[in-house]
Amino acid sequence: MVYEFMVALATSIDGFVIGLSYGIKKIDIRKHIILQIGLISTAVIGTAMLLGHGVLCFVPEVWARVISSGTILLLGVLFFVQAFIKYRFPADREDKRFIGRIKIEFLGIIIEILRQPEKADFDRSNTIDAREALFLGTAISLDGGAVGFVSSMSGISMPVTLFLCFILSILCITAGLSLGRLYSHHNIQQGVSFLPGVILMIFGILKLI
Repeated sequence: MVYEFMVALATSIDGFVIGLSYGIKKIDIRKHIILQIGLISTAVIGTAMLLGHGVLCFVPEVWARVISSGTILLLGVLFFVQAFIKYRFPADREDKRFIGRIKIEFLGIIIEILRQPEKADFDRSNTIDAREALFLGTAISLDGGAVGFVSSMSGISMPVTLFLCFILSILCITAGLSLGRLYSHHNIQQGVSFLPGVILMIFGILKLI
């Protein structure tokens, strides 16, 4: 269950960071909306894991585990570098013209939410509603889908992983909101954003050993 927990935690930390951002900016997410976000993100990760299990039908299990472990390690490095770039170049100082180059409107909105979580509050009501939760849940699970796909080929239990993803997603968002309201300091967000990359690198190395 250790590996399943590592994958679930790595895919849930984005929810914690977004919760922190909302807590700092006094944006409210009601309990039933947090549950909805957890279900959406778990469904996206579950779909990705099903696709990953499908690959096992065509690739020998030994090779699948080696490939998936190596890919998870690379994803960890990528997430770490991504977090470092966000740390060095915060969203409010970045060149936002890059968003304009994305032709698929839905994907463009999701990426904007990842860069600046408060943009999920479309009506600026300081409350996330059911429609906004759809975009927020998808944004949170965007990286998690890639992790779920490759990690499912490493032999981890899909039911256990998805259960942990759902529980940790809810806990991370709730904890982020609470901490954000207490400590209005962006350095907490920046520090926590490095964790998914670190966790995935450790997971990949342990699976390759």
